[in-house]
Amino acid sequence: MYMKILDLFDIYFLIMMYIEGFVMIFVDHKKYTREEKHNVANKAKKLGIIMIVLSTILFVARQIA
Repeated sequence: MYMKILDLFDIYFLIMMYIEGFVMIFVDHKKYTREEKHNVANKAKKLGIIMIVLSTILFVARQIA
């Protein structure tokens, strides 16, 4: 069961999460900053960074296991 879950985190998952994370960091953050929603802009940036880091950790864990 544990290995089946880790098998979900392949290179396609990593690429998808990188794209989504970079969109949140650069596009959404800029959009919310222009709309003067600084609190939401900071949350979008932090969430994008967390997504990239977490997906990288899961991908590496899959490669090791």
